[in-house]
Amino acid sequence: MYVSKRSLGEGYIVATGAVLGVVLVAQMGIAGPAGLFWVLASGVSVSVLVGAAYWLQRLDLSSDQVWLVSNCSALGLGIGTTGLVIAEIATPTATVVTVDVAVLGATLGAAAVLGSLGGVVVILHRSNRDLQRQNAVLHRILRHNLRNDMSVVLCLLDDIEASTDGEPSQTARQAQKKVQSFVRLTDRVRQANVGLTDPAETQECKDITTLVESRVDQLRQENPELTIRLDLPEHAVASVSGTFGLVVDNLVESALSDRTTAPQLRLCVETDRDTVRLLVEDTNQTIPAADLTAVAAGSETALEHGFGVELWLVEWLVEANDGEVTFDMSENKHQVTIELDRVRSGWRG
Repeated sequence: MYVSKRSLGEGYIVATGAVLGVVLVAQMGIAGPAGLFWVLASGVSVSVLVGAAYWLQRLDLSSDQVWLVSNCSALGLGIGTTGLVIAEIATPTATVVTVDVAVLGATLGAAAVLGSLGGVVVILHRSNRDLQRQNAVLHRILRHNLRNDMSVVLCLLDDIEASTDGEPSQTARQAQKKVQSFVRLTDRVRQANVGLTDPAETQECKDITTLVESRVDQLRQENPELTIRLDLPEHAVASVSGTFGLVVDNLVESALSDRTTAPQLRLCVETDRDTVRLLVEDTNQTIPAADLTAVAAGSETALEHGFGVELWLVEWLVEANDGEVTFDMSENKHQVTIELDRVRSGWRG
């Protein structure tokens, strides 16, 4: 049985509302008219919490985002409880009557709802920030890379037209490579966009070892100059979507962008109790340093920006699969490390 962060987060919020609801209904029966107002007033908060499984789905949040909302709800509940305890300590002579239990439930319900709403606000802020960053990168791709590539294609075609030596094949071949590069770029962006935005792209338990082997075999066939050394365990299962293989493709494509040096990569998969870790070592430093710097910094500027979109797609796809990615540069090699939640015996480790 596999239990995700989404299920745990939703279950916690719904259970909080259900427990408060049971307590308040019981108190309404005990208190009668004296506690009826507070019980009815807290009904809105209880309904919001119990309905979390529905409205969280409607917000189309990821597992990590649902987990953040549940944590914020727990924080709000804790702050509310602390405030009530302090108030009780400050007024030791107050007598606790039945109606106070209804007030207590209403207060705690409102605190949990406010915590959940606070979590949603934080998520919206982060999503807006990430969307702005993605738009900036994609705008740069359209404005700079694609425009320059198409300008090169036009110049090469002009050379073919003006050629009189009867041997335009080499120039035509260069133009063809540029166009093919453009087509591959648009295909990668389109495929990655499906993995980032399509609600049907649900996560499943997949063997990362098998996935890496199959992707590398295909990439070797397409790029004979590519040298990749694999260091893989027998099995390494993680919860990822069907488009996660694009992470490997884009990492290798980023190394292939430097056509002056043959890429030499080492792909290593490691596991511990809770994590599946994919390490990509670039000993020839063919992954552009400018791309690594831009993605590691989390933003681009007019004067400092990368030249490709591959590493941005890697980061976005890893984040969409509830993972983490880090980019390291040293004098001898470039390294990309991807960490995913491990699944062991049907359970996430």
